[in-house]
Amino acid sequence: MYNHQDTAVEHMIYKALFGDSAASALVTDQPLGPGLRADSPADTYKHVLPNSLTRYHGRVDHAGFHFDSTEAL
Repeated sequence: MYNHQDTAVEHMIYKALFGDSAASALVTDQPLGPGLRADSPADTYKHVLPNSLTRYHGRVDHAGFHFDSTEAL
């Protein structure tokens, strides 16, 4: 779980950007209609910025996840 004590703006931005996602399932007895389909990983999209490995990082302790950065951003 995220550390709720990290309330600085930079921490909130990183919490929002760090791989948050959601999932849902709709179960019905009706036939399928048109809609969005993601049948395989090839149907998804991911963009990674070059040379960005050290731009921000996370650490875990007893209070949860912390997202840290430097002023270089």
